[in-house]
Amino acid sequence: MLRFVLSERFVIGDFCITKNSSLKSNIMTRKIFTTLLLSLLGVAAAEAQPSIPGSAFPAAGATFQLTLADTMGVQAGSGGPATTWDFSTLTANGTYQNDTFFTPSATRYGALFPSADIALHEVNPGTNYYVYYQNDAANGLYKRIANVQPDTVIYSDPANEFPYPLAFNNNYNDTYYAHYHSGSGFSTMAGNVTGVVDGYGTLTTPVGTFYNVVRLHAHRVEHDTVTVSGNPFPVLADFEYYTWYQDSAYFPIMLIGTTNVTSSVINRHAKVVGYRAGYNIGPSGVNDVASTSSQFIIYPNPATQKANIIFDAGKGGSTDISVYDMTGRLVLQSPVNTDAGVQTISINISILPAGLYEVRVLNNAGVNSQKLEITR
Repeated sequence: MLRFVLSERFVIGDFCITKNSSLKSNIMTRKIFTTLLLSLLGVAAAEAQPSIPGSAFPAAGATFQLTLADTMGVQAGSGGPATTWDFSTLTANGTYQNDTFFTPSATRYGALFPSADIALHEVNPGTNYYVYYQNDAANGLYKRIANVQPDTVIYSDPANEFPYPLAFNNNYNDTYYAHYHSGSGFSTMAGNVTGVVDGYGTLTTPVGTFYNVVRLHAHRVEHDTVTVSGNPFPVLADFEYYTWYQDSAYFPIMLIGTTNVTSSVINRHAKVVGYRAGYNIGPSGVNDVASTSSQFIIYPNPATQKANIIFDAGKGGSTDISVYDMTGRLVLQSPVNTDAGVQTISINISILPAGLYEVRVLNNAGVNSQKLEITR
């Protein structure tokens, strides 16, 4: 700490300049004083509080890769100002997480989410899904409005996921909700997320040392209900994440995440640790429409009067869309001829009573089926 006593002396550490000191001694001491002062200012600059703006959020074309590591004994450590986090001894486990950002219209599902500003395609050993975000610039955050994986989740109450700017002690609290088709039935997702930028400082990973880094600590708790064959099963899902960022890109340099899911039929714990192999790998230049599977989406679901079917028509030609009730009886059929690639067809379901149905799409790309709930 630097202290000035103007009337009699300057004091810095163990060095003192007094009125009675010799000229030569004063000159030498002042040089030491100047050196120490500059050193202190340098330390202060290195430990300056960083702030990451929303403009640093990845744009379409950005791709990143996280090297996944063994998780044994890895802890997030404490937060606070001017913290040093040392994860230099992490051991890569040979797997990776690849994240690519797209303009929503460049994805096969983009037409479903016209309010989305950016889409993320994430692939790792356990998942392969798309997340659609809306930039709520007025409130400084990116909202998760939908994700498409084996299940299509469209949030009636979006989840606030990426607040900005990321600056020390900035925090947020949000609730979110979705009702969606899952497996052979339907699920609800009712969650709360809290987050705080709980530290800043220096981070070391196996690829090097990063300065002026901020850490975001987020916690999500979901009280979900999965309905199978008319029977509801409550599920408690708890997610906790620590992610480190630098102002060059709003994408984690490193992450530590834990997941705990408990219900009457499942008790699952998972942990993931990953560090970025580098900065932006570079623009992908890829339109991912052709890279996805032949599964299809029904939207909205549940539906009341009309349902939109988005599907891969393969090389084009004849596609048969059929709707069956839960007894296996065909209740609606809509044969169409389409062009090649991803197509959207709307079907009128207003004549069908409320209930659960199966929709099948058959064409030269294959046959797929999903459940559709009709409500009134």
